[in-house]
Amino acid sequence: MSDLEFPIVAPEKWANLMPLLIGVVAPVGALVAIGLAKPQPQEWPIIALAIAMMPLMAGLLAWSMHHRSVSLSPAGMRIRGLPWARLVPFGDLDIAKVRIVNLDEERKLRPGFKIAGARLPGFRSGWFRLHDARRAYVLLTDWRRTVELPRNDGRVYLFSLQRPESFIDALGKLTR
Repeated sequence: MSDLEFPIVAPEKWANLMPLLIGVVAPVGALVAIGLAKPQPQEWPIIALAIAMMPLMAGLLAWSMHHRSVSLSPAGMRIRGLPWARLVPFGDLDIAKVRIVNLDEERKLRPGFKIAGARLPGFRSGWFRLHDARRAYVLLTDWRRTVELPRNDGRVYLFSLQRPESFIDALGKLTR
């Protein structure tokens, strides 16, 4: 059986503008500020490296925002995202409690403190501390139809999948 892939809902337009701001506007602003500060000649290589990194990081962020998915196979659930894909065995998941939630209504499940990842308007990805104090790995672009998939250790996964019902059905079939 091949993997069943479930793409993440595309980020909103505002979220797509953030890499542009980081990659173009921030370096231009930094150059203006540096020009006004008049740094010493020996500081320029470090400054140039820092400014060159901004568009590279922005490009990586833009690419990763549109290349994330969750797939299911007999081996488990694979989460594709940066910095690496991870495979979660079905035995680690509390599949009986998987459900679709609206994070606008269930505020305790909203991501709060970012542990590691990206937090942009309309896009959350990575490890977060939820408002109910649990740790969660999230891939969120649409808060109205979010898959909540608890783990047996108390942590949780939150995904904005394009076909959340199909994901839950496939998960049930693979784990029977």
